[in-house]
Amino acid sequence: MTMPPENARTWEHRGIRVLYDPAMGCWRQDPLPPRESLQALYRSRYFQALKPGWDKDQDEDRENLERQYEDKRLNAAELLGPGGGRRILDVGCGNGRLLRYFADRGWTAVGIEPSPFAPAVRERFGIDCRQQFYEDVVLAPHETVDLCHVGDLLEHVLDPHALLAKCRTFLKPGGILCLDQGLDLNPLRLAALDHLGLSPWWIVPEHLTYWACENVEAALGRAGFAVLRKESDFPIDLFLLMGLDFVRDPARGKEAHRMRVEFERALENTGRSDLRRELFRRLASLSLGRSIRFYCRESPR
Repeated sequence: MTMPPENARTWEHRGIRVLYDPAMGCWRQDPLPPRESLQALYRSRYFQALKPGWDKDQDEDRENLERQYEDKRLNAAELLGPGGGRRILDVGCGNGRLLRYFADRGWTAVGIEPSPFAPAVRERFGIDCRQQFYEDVVLAPHETVDLCHVGDLLEHVLDPHALLAKCRTFLKPGGILCLDQGLDLNPLRLAALDHLGLSPWWIVPEHLTYWACENVEAALGRAGFAVLRKESDFPIDLFLLMGLDFVRDPARGKEAHRMRVEFERALENTGRSDLRRELFRRLASLSLGRSIRFYCRESPR
């Protein structure tokens, strides 16, 4: 397995130590928390204590989020080919907004969410949302899906490889996994860290593992997936290298986000959506982006 040059580095921030684990193929907290405390966090405290106001923030960011949802829908349609009656499963679906978007466009939507958001999704959108941890979910053959979506979850679980392997069991033959994964160790972020002399601000208690692009691809291969396509999002760490220091001045984070959204809106409003998507595919080929979406299918045996 090829390792990025930072694999010898041990990171530490606010008392949290992160080191490279060759067996896991990524960086991880040292030590890892016990499973019981982690499950208690996501059952009742994560959104309330660590993400207060998150649902409201998504309301305000609806245009940007729905642009991402549409990109995912288009990619899935292109890779799955013609056909109707499509089913999507969102593992760790949070407030269910992505599922609602797909359901409104004719998909049958199912969610998995351990937090109290699960019954709220059922009541608010009428979507089948199961209040379970992914490990406990078993889908009957008729319940398997065309598209399994996993967004910003890999870093929250004790065994990311088990999560990816489980996703294979959720898919119909020929189905697509969309793994939308944040890259805490993307090259621009590491450049900003060294250039500005910053502490690794992205290290937070709830993130157990930390990833570079090639580590994610290796994990997908280990789980039996072949990557068909990659798309990044806007590489917001560029702003740090341009002098907009939203780490030392967190209030400027909203300014950076507004600028990236305005950039994408301008391309959309001038009929250049294809240019935007092609740009983000090119950036993904360079492992650049705050997140990269990996569209995968089970490898032939």
